[in-house]
Amino acid sequence: MESLNKSTIKTRLQERDLSKRLREPDILLYASQKKRASVLLPLILCQNGVVEILLTVRAAHLRNDAGDVAFPGGKQDDEDKDETMTALREAWEEIGLHSVDVEVVSQLPPMISRTGYFITPITGFIPETFEPNINPNEVDDVFRVPLIDFLLHDHHKSQKTPNKGRFAWLHFFEHTINGKKFMTYGLTAYLCILAACVVYQRAPDFEMEPGFDHDNLAQGFIDHMERNKKEDMLSSSGSKL
Repeated sequence: MESLNKSTIKTRLQERDLSKRLREPDILLYASQKKRASVLLPLILCQNGVVEILLTVRAAHLRNDAGDVAFPGGKQDDEDKDETMTALREAWEEIGLHSVDVEVVSQLPPMISRTGYFITPITGFIPETFEPNINPNEVDDVFRVPLIDFLLHDHHKSQKTPNKGRFAWLHFFEHTINGKKFMTYGLTAYLCILAACVVYQRAPDFEMEPGFDHDNLAQGFIDHMERNKKEDMLSSSGSKL
């Protein structure tokens, strides 16, 4: 496995940063028509050289996605000046991660969730010594996984499911951390794959959906957005019939 330092990781993430592209009129217009949310992808560069990513388990009593593995994050508030502020605020509220302890690095390609949210992923380094202060109203658990795991066959499986006239690929990763089993899947797993592709500059060992190009994730986002635009138009036309 490639040994990385923080400078190299930051350079790779910043080279793929989409913050400027996301300010272009066509994307701003589309995003303005969606509900907005952000998530923080907290990266940890350990003393042994391993890059880890921090994940949470949503509280079991929540109405939506209860018990699912997720990133700190949530809906954008009116008071949030931008996507980064949303991600940092939610990280503080959910796991007690203070914004001064986050070295924000970049924005990865956004995703449109099945519930219609335009979700912007924010990457940032956090200290290896960070101890979460879990908010039980939102989070049941917090754990860390080596980022490279999201490029390997180990513990990975996938399935194709019908979605609006095409197939969507769902990725699943099973982790055992300190005797506890966790399953990362869906959008969270996909964002972990994207982050790992950028940091390690390589494709996953397993098959991805047609058109996936680990070396051109920006185009993948544009294609994703255009597909959703067409689906929105078809859905709107159908509702008027």
